[in-house]
Amino acid sequence: MNDTTTNNEIDESNNVIDLSKHSNENYNQILGTQGKINSIKVDKPSKDDWFMCGPEDDFAINLYLAEAPVVGSLKKKSYLVNGASEATHQELLSTLDSVRFCKCVMYCTSTGVLGIWPMKLFEGTGEPSDYHTSVVEAHTDAQKGFIKMKWKGGRYEWISPRTPEIFKEPIFPAEQTMVEILNIAFRDSVITDMEHPVVMKADGRA
Repeated sequence: MNDTTTNNEIDESNNVIDLSKHSNENYNQILGTQGKINSIKVDKPSKDDWFMCGPEDDFAINLYLAEAPVVGSLKKKSYLVNGASEATHQELLSTLDSVRFCKCVMYCTSTGVLGIWPMKLFEGTGEPSDYHTSVVEAHTDAQKGFIKMKWKGGRYEWISPRTPEIFKEPIFPAEQTMVEILNIAFRDSVITDMEHPVVMKADGRA
């Protein structure tokens, strides 16, 4: 056998293509990673940010979340309520006054920053509040284009840009599912049992 390649073989020494340089370049650049999200914040979009939300079928999941104050701050932090057993889970839901059923949606700002927006869903009977109706409408509009949103008078208000073409189309993750991303978002903020500090404070043990 000689060293001559056939038509079905590639001479690697003459290969000019480095595939590692041909992944989704814009996506990697925006994330500052190799195409994988390794951290993402859970919070509603800032009133100063223009943002868009990803398609609901791919970037929205309903979860039970609890809010607790951040020590030394006026801000609150969201925790995933995920009891180790079904009985513990139900006990957590009944113990935590701050637990809410939320639609967690992914958004992307005009500068390419990704986040998880925990939207509190309406539960119970009667008419939904202004908060619930406005948050659903804001989310719907944010899936169609960039908006800037603020809290005013018990409801969300938002505006659309005068010149929407100034914004680049947001790039949402393609390499990871929403479940994988939420696992990363809440990896250090999960309540699984009654001994969690947030639960102990809620029932007066801390």
